Amino acid sequence: MNTFSTSYALVKASWQVLRQDKEILWFPVLSAIAALLLGIGFALPMFLTSGRGSNSGPGPEALLVAFLYYLCTAFAATFFNVALISCAAIRMDGGDPTLRDGLRGAAKHWAPILAWAVVSATVGLILKSLERRSSMVVEIVSGLIGAAWGLLTFFVVPVLIFEGKGVPSAIARSGDLFKNTSGQQVVGEAGMGVFFFLLALIGLVPVAGGLALGAKSEAFGLGIMVLILLGVAYWVALALVASALGAIFNLALYRFAVSGAVPEGFNQELVANRFRAR
Repeated sequence: MNTFSTSYALVKASWQVLRQDKEILWFPVLSAIAALLLGIGFALPMFLTSGRGSNSGPGPEALLVAFLYYLCTAFAATFFNVALISCAAIRMDGGDPTLRDGLRGAAKHWAPILAWAVVSATVGLILKSLERRSSMVVEIVSGLIGAAWGLLTFFVVPVLIFEGKGVPSAIARSGDLFKNTSGQQVVGEAGMGVFFFLLALIGLVPVAGGLALGAKSEAFGLGIMVLILLGVAYWVALALVASALGAIFNLALYRFAVSGAVPEGFNQELVANRFRAR
């Protein structure tokens, strides 16, 4: 219950920022569209190179295509995340951001975004390669490494764009900030996944209803399809909102970790007491 209460409070505080600039929800939408287009664009090259490997693993052509795919998707995701964070920063400073402000802020930092995308793609490809091994031990180790990497780089994006550090320094700085804000509480209590998981369950209602009707009769084909699509559309919209709120909270916690000041709109006791610097 305490975890849920904290998650709800964080969602509510982040929503106060988002609702003032709802147009920034376009950034997660654009990120999703970019991911879809990249997936379609790389589908054929991946298919053509998938059979050129050996029993020991994929061939060099397949690895190159996979790396380029990870690189492009990482760059697109980070670019639009930086755009969203740039807008949220302007709002937290009392300004009134526009989509152009966000895109301009992301374009200004294209070089560190690209550098971070290269690192992300490399790590992602290595972890994916480990996951494909048949050994359960290797898969477990890969999962642990991935989780540790996610925690270590929790603040990398804001450090890159607000402190102007290179990627290695940004990773080290991110790790220090994470520890200084009681990182284990960020994982255990501040994660908003609990709240959005419960909200996601609502989407099961129309989907389950559509599947149940489909099992009984084929006479309501259009209605069944509408119910299923309604549930899927709800999940997509929820994922976009969750992505935006997560980026806003990440920025708020970063600012608190750096300055000790709780951003406007966030509960002083919630942030300062639960995530106090050590």
